[in-house]
This record gives sequence, structure tokens and C-alpha cells, in this order.
Amino acid sequence: MKRISWQREIGYIFIFVLLMYVPTWILTRGQYFRLDTDYDVSLPLFYFLVDFVRLHGTIPAWNPYVGTGIPVLGDPVSVVANPILTGTMIIFGVETGIRLTIGIMFFLAALSMWWLLTRLDVRGWLRVWGSLLFASAGNMIAYIRAGHIPELLVYPAVPVLVYYVTKKTLRWKDIIVFPLALAYVWYSGYTYMLWFVLIFLTVSWLYYSLSRPASQSLIALMRFAAVAIVFVVFSWPKTYAYMHDVGSNLERIFTIDPYAGSIHSI
Repeated sequence: MKRISWQREIGYIFIFVLLMYVPTWILTRGQYFRLDTDYDVSLPLFYFLVDFVRLHGTIPAWNPYVGTGIPVLGDPVSVVANPILTGTMIIFGVETGIRLTIGIMFFLAALSMWWLLTRLDVRGWLRVWGSLLFASAGNMIAYIRAGHIPELLVYPAVPVLVYYVTKKTLRWKDIIVFPLALAYVWYSGYTYMLWFVLIFLTVSWLYYSLSRPASQSLIALMRFAAVAIVFVVFSWPKTYAYMHDVGSNLERIFTIDPYAGSIHSI
């Protein structure tokens, strides 16, 4: 079988995304997002955000219309810091912005899986097929249906995170790409994924480090520290807002039960 170029593979992926998503957009014109889902929580914040940015030219620090007020950027599960979603909503409006973001996430999910398969030395039509399977998986459809915006935004980052969590040795250029992916998860508001990835990352790197000679373990530890430092730098705007607006006001309302079987008990 004749080998196809990587540019043509990307072209096929793009065409598939268009064929899958454009008809859905056309069929749902004039329809609104279901309010018996998590859109009921997200949409009021999005409308407030877009109106505020268009009027004042800056992202608000506080939303006074929810209870006694909530932080906008500092909320750890807020998606406001995601540049793709917020940018499209500000430019095209809330509903059109969300629809465009959904299409972009389909394409980015396929590209990220294509990238992962390339790293695994999978080529040709098999790489295209795997990318399309990942992009059209039921996860994406479920996230859209339920209004789970953070999960939708982070879905394309999953192949990148899987690659780096399971990688034995990081090159120096990886110390930029991997923290950038982690910061993207943080900015997208999917704090649970960030928490679990950091746990898996720590365990896997400890295993790889302890199974090597001392000199190699020291180098691995230095790179691990470099990843942490670069992640702090990339994530600092939202992290600072969280520490300023949320972290200083946190109060635990119940006692942790370590026998409840939850990872949150750690």
C-alpha cells in the first residue's frame, strides 16, 4: 500500500471532523443548550463574563450575582482562563463561541492522538484511524450532552499527558511542553484530572528513578524539579488568583474520613 504523507493525514482528519460536526451544527440551529444539565450553571457565568469584558475590556475578578459573590478567575474549577473557549465567546458570543469550541476540541483531540501515535511509531492509515476513533469517542459526546465544559476542554490533552506520565526519561524540551499541558488543564478548570495526573506522575517517576543508578536518578530528579518550576510559572496567573481569592478563605466543614475509600482523603 502506498504510504500517505503526514500533511494528507491531517487533511483527512480535518475533513472527517467537518463531516461529523457541521451537519450537527446545521440541524441544531435555533436550539438552545439544555438547562437540566451543567449548562444551567455555566451559561450565566459565561454571559456575565462576556458582557463584562466587552464593556470594561478586562476579565472580572469577582461575580457578585452568585450567592454573596464568587471569584471568576480564582475558582479552581472555573474555565474562564481557557483561552480557546473564552476567546471564541468574547468574539462570537456565548452560544456560537461554545459551538465553535466544541468543533475545535474535536479537531484538537484527533491531532493530539495523532501526535501520540506518532511517538509510538504508528504510521499511515492506522494512525489516521486511531486519531478519528479518539476524536469521535463517546466521552466527547457525553461531555457535550451533560454540559461538562472542563472535561470537554481537557479531553484533547489526555494523549499528551499519558505520553509524559509513562515516559521513562524526559528530554529538556519536554520540560516546556509537559508543564504547558498541565497548565492548560489547570486553566480549563478540570482540577481533578490535574490532581490525579500529579499523583501518577510522582509514583511513576519515583519508580523509574529508584531503578536507575544514582547519577541518572539525580538527573531525573533535577528534571522533575524543572517541570514543577516551569508549571508554576505557566500556571501562576490563575494560581495567584486562587491563593488570593479562594485559598485564604477555605474552611473545612467536615472531618476527613481516611477509611471512606476516596483519594481526596490524602
